[in-house]
Amino acid sequence: MDCLRVIVSHRLEIFDIDVGMDALIAPDALPALAASYQETKGSIRHVFAALEVAAAAAIDNGAARLEVGHVRLGVEDWRGR
Repeated sequence: MDCLRVIVSHRLEIFDIDVGMDALIAPDALPALAASYQETKGSIRHVFAALEVAAAAAIDNGAARLEVGHVRLGVEDWRGR
């Protein structure tokens, strides 16, 4: 899970998003992303795709950050692809 935190933080830096991880993604949402990574046999592509769906859901809901429900929605959307 720490590796996933580092990867996501790095991606935020690449896009000049100056927001801390905890402000952007709820701490209990990271384990759901980590589980998705393991479930997809290490596919970071699927993790980021799920994160994209989760972000869209959070924006649509007017949420201040990604919560575990958003992440679960994103993971479910990409499950089996």
